[in-house]
Amino acid sequence: KSVSMQRLLFRRCTRLLGSDALNAWTLLNNEIPEPIECRIVDPHHHLWPGATPEQEQAIGIRPGDTGHPARGFFAEQYNLEEYLADVTPNDVSHSVYVDCIQNYDYDAPEHLRSVGETRACKAISRKTKSTGTHVCAGIVPGLNLTMDPGRLEEALVEHKKAGGNNFKGIRHIIAFCPEGAGNPMTWAPERVSYTPEFRNGMQMLARRGLSFEAWGYHTQLETIYDLAAASDTVVILNHVGTPLGEGQFKLKTTIPEWQAGIKKLAGLPNVYVKLSGLSMKPCGFDFHLRDVPLGSQDLAQVFGPFYHHVIEHFGTERCMFASNFPVDKIAGGFTTQWNVFKRMTKRFLEDEREALFRTTAMKVYKLE
Repeated sequence: KSVSMQRLLFRRCTRLLGSDALNAWTLLNNEIPEPIECRIVDPHHHLWPGATPEQEQAIGIRPGDTGHPARGFFAEQYNLEEYLADVTPNDVSHSVYVDCIQNYDYDAPEHLRSVGETRACKAISRKTKSTGTHVCAGIVPGLNLTMDPGRLEEALVEHKKAGGNNFKGIRHIIAFCPEGAGNPMTWAPERVSYTPEFRNGMQMLARRGLSFEAWGYHTQLETIYDLAAASDTVVILNHVGTPLGEGQFKLKTTIPEWQAGIKKLAGLPNVYVKLSGLSMKPCGFDFHLRDVPLGSQDLAQVFGPFYHHVIEHFGTERCMFASNFPVDKIAGGFTTQWNVFKRMTKRFLEDEREALFRTTAMKVYKLE
């Protein structure tokens, strides 16, 4: 395929998440669900109706900035109906929604705007709770831990009012990449998690029994270790620490650094890991450039060594498979992604598989 056509396909996959074009591409390698002994919990997904100008501004997208790498995450819809169409054939019983700057209340004070996200998710929970697939059974909104402690306390109270028992924790993205390193996006200042305000926020989460979702790059695993070691908060590492393979980063040199970071982090009993996110563009596999998406058997060969390394050090009781949909959709369909997980654990004991697909997530998020 020509370079120009590859770029066209890339734009299709990154700017049209949830669109008919991307759906059609994933169906070029359509699979049926592999069998498994238990129902599935999906502990990490997003929903979005499409970005408002306020949401784009919140993550630094200027008007007319069509080339911003985050614009594609919000270009089109991925709504409840689309998520249900993905999960229903795969027998998903519960899901955990994780923040994606959606449904913010821009009429509220800045520190309370993300309460709108929790409120919208709670409405989805009520709608789906009795259907057999409880979407947004857990809700993890975004919140800035460095804000004034009084405002943070108020925000946590309001999220609890809006989400009730579905409100499980918060995510403050700390992903940082040095300027000039290439494509990986920077979401936060380099040492934000070392500030006294951030550390105080972590303790506020611990006192309330709330978890912290840690999304950073493999270059920050030491930072996440320091954060988790200094707190009683349950820390959930998102996307296995996102080993970088684009820009200045090459997987050949990234992998041993990432492996060492994972091994060290596993020594902290309050840290859990989501086995997801390797399909994302920063990891450098470039699945989105293919004419036809890879099938689960091939993807299992690619992802297996990464996920097995994490499981080896954390154990199945501290690991959970997750879809990260629709972001991970740039590698293939929902069923294909979960078939990857099933294929790479076929030799596991039944209780080990159940932990990875269900019980770890049920325990960590206290799902009902």
